[in-house]
Amino acid sequence: CTVKSPSQSAMDTIITKGKSSNKPLVVAGCVPQGSRDTKELEGISIVGVQQIDRVVEVVEETLKGHEVRLLTRKTLPALDLPKV
Repeated sequence: CTVKSPSQSAMDTIITKGKSSNKPLVVAGCVPQGSRDTKELEGISIVGVQQIDRVVEVVEETLKGHEVRLLTRKTLPALDLPKV
């Protein structure tokens, strides 16, 4: 994933608002995956683009008070399309 400055800035603003409301946060997609070590993401659950199918699991664990970080890459199945 490539993250552009406006996307990063928008995410930081949303996270700041979420943290100020004292609600559990789950952030998913390219922005958190590309910026996994930033200070803003401390204490927040993160789902990478290749684990989006596990978002329900992450939300459930986050609501229980656990911080979850799923950022590893996994091999996707081949599409078995003909080569042209």
